Parts: sequence; structure tokens; C-alpha cells
Amino acid sequence: MGFTIIIPATTLDSVENTTAEVQIDLTGINVLFMDDEPMLRSVAEGIFAHLGCSVTTVEEGEAAIQEYIRAASTNIPYSVVITDLTVPGKMGGVETARNLKALYPEAIIIVSSGYADDDVLARYADFGFSAVLRKPFTLEDVKKVLLQLQNT
Repeated sequence: MGFTIIIPATTLDSVENTTAEVQIDLTGINVLFMDDEPMLRSVAEGIFAHLGCSVTTVEEGEAAIQEYIRAASTNIPYSVVITDLTVPGKMGGVETARNLKALYPEAIIIVSSGYADDDVLARYADFGFSAVLRKPFTLEDVKKVLLQLQNT
């Protein structure tokens, strides 16, 4: 994973009046996105495509684990997994993270939730997550989280 910073050339006289444009290249990041809401999966596909990432979406944890195993076996592993914290009636984020980390300790997993007061979000590292992406999220939120992980 890498990124490119493009800063327009300028003279010292115009520095005060110029805002440098910074473009971040997230091409090559392969994302596995798990959420039970079809609309959110669709929005996520658009966000990641706009950022230059490859993305695969799944509905629940069991499917996420199977997809992660499949990708790892083809030598095109996922760079990051983003899991919904709660999936009614199916495997949610905590159990998915625990199972993935047991198989792939190096997996980078982000928990995503709209429940701001959930203890998992406050202590995400204790549950095997590398970061938090709070819902509803924007393109800028996603970019910020991915860049933070890239720089660690």
C-alpha cells in the first residue's frame, strides 16, 4: 500500500493565498466489507471504488470468513476487513474478528457501528480490531481510517 502526494508548484509570494491539493492513492488496497444492510454495502462499494480500492461485500460473518480464506488461498489476500458490529441472527463483528484472528493473526479488521456507546467501540483493540469506523460514515471518514492504518 502506498500513497502519492501532489503539491502544485508555487512561488513564495503566492504561498499564503494557495492551498496545496493533496491526493491520496489507495489503489491496491483490497477491502472485504461485511454489513447486513444491502444499501450500506452498495454505498461502501461506491466509496471504495472512488478511492481506488478493490472491494468485496458480504452480508454476515460466516460469509466474511469463507471469503477471507478463499482470497488468502489465491495469494490475493485482503488488506483490510471492515465488519459491522451487529448482524441480527447471524455472526457479527466480534465473533468474526475472533475467528479471523485465530486463523490469520495478521488480519487487519475495522469494526463499524452506529451504536456510539457500545463498549466494543471504546475498547476495540481488546476485541481484535485495529480501528473503528462509525456509522454513518463518509468517504472522508473511510479515507482517514485507511490512512491511519497505512501509517502504523
